[in-house]
Amino acid sequence: MTQRWQVLDSQCLPSSVFALLYLYMTYNIRYYIQNQYFNDGNSLTSFTLKFASYFATAYDSYYCQTQNQYAFSQIVVQQQSINCAKPELQKPVNPVWKNVFDYQVLNKSYVVDDLGLGINAHINRELASVVYDLNYKTTDQKQDYDRVNDILQALIATATVDIGQRYDPLLSSPEFSLAYSAAIAILIGGRQNAWDNGQLYISAPPPLRKNLMLAVQTTALTAAQAFETGITTTNQQRIAYCQAHHSPINITPST
Repeated sequence: MTQRWQVLDSQCLPSSVFALLYLYMTYNIRYYIQNQYFNDGNSLTSFTLKFASYFATAYDSYYCQTQNQYAFSQIVVQQQSINCAKPELQKPVNPVWKNVFDYQVLNKSYVVDDLGLGINAHINRELASVVYDLNYKTTDQKQDYDRVNDILQALIATATVDIGQRYDPLLSSPEFSLAYSAAIAILIGGRQNAWDNGQLYISAPPPLRKNLMLAVQTTALTAAQAFETGITTTNQQRIAYCQAHHSPINITPST
């Protein structure tokens, strides 16, 4: 995950924004697992890896499949040594993630757009599928699932300030800190909704389950429109700011 972010950041691609936030999340969850914060750390590790694989597959697939369109896709594939011959990377990209990446390649988004698009795709579209894939439904599993909310609350300020320092100073300003509570409420609400949808997937017969998954996907695609603000010209200011603020990453646990 670190290498993915580093490659994106080196090119100042909009997708580097969510990749950095995701790096913060996975690092902190790993730290809390190692310090026995969860009822079942092994199960939560499997859950986290499965969840990350959804993002990684969409990411790798998109850059593999757009090498002939974009020079930066070739750079991403080459620098990360992505094996584009893998069968799973030749399948159509998850529509919600494809929408995110297609929008971002225009370089007409704000940093907050990129965060919102990534969170929407990963939580509102994919999280319920992971709940279903791993058959998460017991009380202990729900407790561990909800404990992730505590980690998100602990890291949101630090992660947002770092993202702001690298990509948009607005995010690291005192004024923007007022939005943290709203952001956390949205994240926690989205995670609860994903849990509820996952329970529906688990209990539904296969034909109905497929329809439920398609409905969740459609909802996520619709929700993405709120983050597609549609700047009319390439956002050169954010690109220049990113190019001037590259720095090594130093993530520490948020407690």
